[in-house]
Amino acid sequence: MEDGSKYRAVVITVSDSCYRKEKEDRSGPALAEALQDAGLEVSFTEVVPAEQNTIVIVLEKYIALPSIRLIVTTGGTGFGPRDVTLCTNIV
Repeated sequence: MEDGSKYRAVVITVSDSCYRKEKEDRSGPALAEALQDAGLEVSFTEVVPAEQNTIVIVLEKYIALPSIRLIVTTGGTGFGPRDVTLCTNIV
Protein backbone atom coordinates (compact mmCIF):
# COMPACT_ATOMS: atom_id res chain seq x y z
CA MET A 1 0.00 0.00 0.00
CA GLU A 2 1.10 3.55 -0.54
CA ASP A 3 1.42 4.36 3.18
CA GLY A 4 3.82 1.44 3.74
CA SER A 5 1.34 -0.74 5.61
CA LYS A 6 0.62 -4.28 4.52
CA TYR A 7 -2.44 -5.39 2.60
CA ARG A 8 -4.85 -7.08 4.99
CA ALA A 9 -6.45 -10.41 4.11
CA VAL A 10 -8.97 -12.88 5.50
CA VAL A 11 -8.91 -16.68 5.10
CA ILE A 12 -12.22 -18.53 5.37
CA THR A 13 -12.38 -22.33 5.43
CA VAL A 14 -15.73 -23.84 4.42
CA SER A 15 -15.95 -27.32 5.92
CA ASP A 16 -18.58 -29.10 7.99
CA SER A 17 -16.07 -31.55 9.46
CA CYS A 18 -13.53 -28.86 10.38
CA TYR A 19 -16.29 -26.66 11.78
CA ARG A 20 -17.43 -29.58 14.00
CA LYS A 21 -13.75 -30.19 14.89
CA GLU A 22 -13.90 -33.73 13.49
CA LYS A 23 -10.97 -32.89 11.20
CA GLU A 24 -8.10 -30.47 11.49
CA ASP A 25 -8.23 -27.47 9.16
CA ARG A 26 -4.94 -27.67 7.29
CA SER A 27 -5.78 -25.66 4.19
CA GLY A 28 -6.74 -22.46 6.04
CA PRO A 29 -3.48 -22.21 7.99
CA ALA A 30 -1.49 -23.15 4.85
CA LEU A 31 -3.17 -20.36 2.90
CA ALA A 32 -2.61 -17.89 5.74
CA GLU A 33 1.08 -18.79 5.82
CA ALA A 34 1.39 -18.43 2.03
CA LEU A 35 -0.27 -15.02 2.16
CA GLN A 36 2.01 -13.90 4.98
CA ASP A 37 5.04 -15.15 3.04
CA ALA A 38 3.82 -13.00 0.13
CA GLY A 39 3.83 -9.94 2.38
CA LEU A 40 0.17 -9.70 3.32
CA GLU A 41 -1.16 -9.39 6.85
CA VAL A 42 -3.77 -12.05 7.62
CA SER A 43 -6.12 -10.20 9.93
CA PHE A 44 -8.74 -12.92 10.39
CA THR A 45 -9.18 -16.64 9.83
CA GLU A 46 -12.49 -18.40 10.23
CA VAL A 47 -13.95 -21.88 9.77
CA VAL A 48 -17.61 -22.04 8.76
CA PRO A 49 -20.00 -24.89 7.95
CA ALA A 50 -21.08 -25.53 4.36
CA GLU A 51 -24.32 -23.63 4.76
CA GLN A 52 -25.00 -21.06 2.06
CA ASN A 53 -26.55 -18.45 4.37
CA THR A 54 -23.65 -18.72 6.83
CA ILE A 55 -21.10 -18.36 4.05
CA VAL A 56 -22.85 -15.28 2.69
CA ILE A 57 -23.09 -13.67 6.14
CA VAL A 58 -19.40 -14.24 6.85
CA LEU A 59 -18.32 -12.95 3.43
CA GLU A 60 -20.50 -9.85 3.82
CA LYS A 61 -19.03 -9.22 7.28
CA TYR A 62 -15.51 -9.04 5.89
CA ILE A 63 -16.48 -7.23 2.69
CA ALA A 64 -17.86 -4.45 4.91
CA LEU A 65 -14.46 -3.88 6.55
CA PRO A 66 -12.65 -1.21 4.54
CA SER A 67 -9.24 -2.35 5.79
CA ILE A 68 -9.64 -5.83 4.25
CA ARG A 69 -8.28 -5.96 0.71
CA LEU A 70 -8.47 -9.70 0.00
CA ILE A 71 -10.74 -12.58 1.04
CA VAL A 72 -9.54 -16.11 0.27
CA THR A 73 -11.76 -19.15 0.72
CA THR A 74 -10.84 -22.81 0.86
CA GLY A 75 -12.82 -26.00 1.27
CA GLY A 76 -16.18 -26.96 -0.13
CA THR A 77 -14.52 -29.39 -2.51
CA GLY A 78 -17.09 -32.18 -2.45
CA PHE A 79 -19.99 -32.81 -4.78
CA GLY A 80 -22.79 -33.69 -2.37
CA PRO A 81 -26.04 -32.08 -1.28
CA ARG A 82 -24.29 -30.00 1.44
CA ASP A 83 -21.58 -28.67 -0.84
CA VAL A 84 -22.95 -25.23 -1.67
CA THR A 85 -19.83 -23.14 -2.17
CA LEU A 86 -20.08 -23.28 -5.96
CA CYS A 87 -23.49 -21.59 -5.86
CA THR A 88 -22.88 -18.96 -3.18
CA ASN A 89 -23.57 -15.44 -4.45
CA ILE A 90 -23.00 -12.03 -2.92
CA VAL A 91 -25.16 -9.34 -4.47
